[in-house]
Amino acid sequence: MHHALVASATLPKHLLRPRIVDLRTRLRDCSSDDQAAWSALQIQLERTLDHHSHELYLDRDAECIRLQITSTNGFIGNRLLKADPLYDALSLLQRELWPDRSQALSQRSWFLISLYKRDYIFQIDYIRTSSGSTFTLRRLYDTKNPLPQLEELIGLPAQAARARQRLQRPHGLILLADIDRCSRVRTARALAQCLTGPDRRILLSETTCHPLVPGITQITVPLEAQEEHQQAWLQACNLSHDVIIALEIDHAPVRLTRLASENRLVIQGLAANSASHALTQLIASGTRPEAIARALTSVLVQHQIAVACEKCKCPTPLDDKLNNWISQQNPVKPGAIQDWLDDRLTDNFVGAGGCDACNHTGVEKIILSLDCVDVPAEVQDALCDGDVRYAVEYFDRKNAFPEQLVRLARMGVITIQHAIDITQSCKRQGIQ
Repeated sequence: MHHALVASATLPKHLLRPRIVDLRTRLRDCSSDDQAAWSALQIQLERTLDHHSHELYLDRDAECIRLQITSTNGFIGNRLLKADPLYDALSLLQRELWPDRSQALSQRSWFLISLYKRDYIFQIDYIRTSSGSTFTLRRLYDTKNPLPQLEELIGLPAQAARARQRLQRPHGLILLADIDRCSRVRTARALAQCLTGPDRRILLSETTCHPLVPGITQITVPLEAQEEHQQAWLQACNLSHDVIIALEIDHAPVRLTRLASENRLVIQGLAANSASHALTQLIASGTRPEAIARALTSVLVQHQIAVACEKCKCPTPLDDKLNNWISQQNPVKPGAIQDWLDDRLTDNFVGAGGCDACNHTGVEKIILSLDCVDVPAEVQDALCDGDVRYAVEYFDRKNAFPEQLVRLARMGVITIQHAIDITQSCKRQGIQ
């Protein structure tokens, strides 16, 4: 059973389900002059798949295109001259998507394209700049398999099981924290699927051009939401739903926190990189600490990690630099020297140089590391007293992600260099 995409019938049709341009026919039926350009675009989008990425950024000026593929370790960059067919492909793309608004300062659209014999929906954002134009292409989902299950996303079965346990609570507020919005959206849909049942009514705020989730009431609330979007979302929240899942912090967090303390389960998504960061964001949105104390039960913090390719990974000898990193991330605990030595004897640190099987990336797949942090009574008491500092320090102490990274590196699941890169990235983001 599918519920209506939007609860309000006053929304114009283009706000509910925008037009998706089918580029598959363009690639098949275009002239020989355009074939090279369309093929260049297709190849670059397939490169994003090769690197397990969801985002391609293109900055075009009068002389060249600067290209960046977002990856788990930052950006993979390249520079293409004007003579490259991709330069002409961007002009063709503008003509196909916005034939009547070629001079607009900014545009957004969606298109369907076939990559490696599978069909994908992409969102494209175009902005005119003083020197040229920028294009950001985001892969939304695969049309044949748009909804992965929670166990497909979470790398360790024990972490997925802990997340399912938190969902069994009949009411309360659960924060879902992840800096990457695409990753957060996929997890929110997976959590919604975990909760579906004949005796439950589930409400989910959604992105524009989203896939349908069976048994869920989905409300389109884009980042640039119009007043009609917000009104439809607020009206739906006031109905008798058992579970409410909000993707963004600006989707009425104060009201949702109140509903979470009134016998409803609320999952609130936030663009945060730690449990303490998620808490401070929720407070900054206007939600009072005492209201959070009455509702908040858990914080789910997820990070993307790259699994080393089984075909090309090999043992990595440890030098002084790697040994220092291991000692910093996994210091000897008092009274546990023998355990520490036993762990070091079983270390299986690896590297992965890349091969044909992984498209020379060294990465087999991207998984999520999920950290579940529960809220004890002393943190609730501190929030009731307005002592936010105590709650933040508690969440910082409970941050298990660095320890999880070391464990995965020692097991040979991820390369040691990838673990070091993520650790350094976390430090830049303020995660200790």
